[in-house]
Amino acid sequence: MLVDHDALSELLSDPAMIRIVMVVNLASLSILELLEYGFTRKDVNRAMAKGVIEFDKPPTPSAPETMTKEGVAQHVLETGDYYFGVLSSKVRLTKLGLYMLEIIEADTQPSIPEGALDEPEQEARSQLSKSVPHL
Repeated sequence: MLVDHDALSELLSDPAMIRIVMVVNLASLSILELLEYGFTRKDVNRAMAKGVIEFDKPPTPSAPETMTKEGVAQHVLETGDYYFGVLSSKVRLTKLGLYMLEIIEADTQPSIPEGALDEPEQEARSQLSKSVPHL
């Protein structure tokens, strides 16, 4: 996985993104449940747009996302549950979200005693500690 270091640093410095990663890791939640946890719609949308979380199950072929405008309107009128279906959809961490989780968890673990790591590993760990905010 190719990750832009600046973009990753930006995500890891955002408390809402860190919280979303930690919460979604602990439980399979729907978008509605994330909103109940106190996340804003903007937080959830940003996490999805940045590729941190995604829908757990891909939309079915008959889902409104694949329909024409008229088909969507007809589906909403017939079922009335399109928006509820989106809100109740479960989300999961993407590869990027899982990578962020690894970094967060590594940064929150107890420090390794001085001299236990080779020089390059110590340098990499100190660089990471500077770029990741402590929880």
